Amino acid sequence: MEALASATKDLTVDEMIAMVMKAGETSVNTMALLDEADTTAYGNPEITEVNIGVGTKPGILITGHDMKDMEELLKQTEGTGVDVYTHGEMLPVNYLLALADKVVDAGQCNDSYSLAVIALKLKEVFGLEDINDLPISYDIAWYDQAL
Repeated sequence: MEALASATKDLTVDEMIAMVMKAGETSVNTMALLDEADTTAYGNPEITEVNIGVGTKPGILITGHDMKDMEELLKQTEGTGVDVYTHGEMLPVNYLLALADKVVDAGQCNDSYSLAVIALKLKEVFGLEDINDLPISYDIAWYDQAL
């Protein structure tokens, strides 16, 4: 809220940069809490193959971010002959519940925290002072949100 309210103020460049950094810190802390909630409930993601084909049975397409919703839908449809389809943000739940073969998609908005954690771990492994010294870049875009 503070960052949004600051848009109506006449800030110096340094004050704007400080506000952006504070907003970024708040975002990372929020994503850390979400990550902890998901990994506490479902475990840590693992690389897994996912069937991306379409079956012949009736199906439900679920989208969004809420893994608990996906878990509940999978439980409700188990054994009913109804297939559940999803996309990148919800694929991890499939492997977590062993109801499908889930790749970890690092590119959705929920994964931005994981990408930061990966960069920090690489910085540590390579003994670097700053993650900006790593030869990596991330392009996080939410194209699917417009569907």
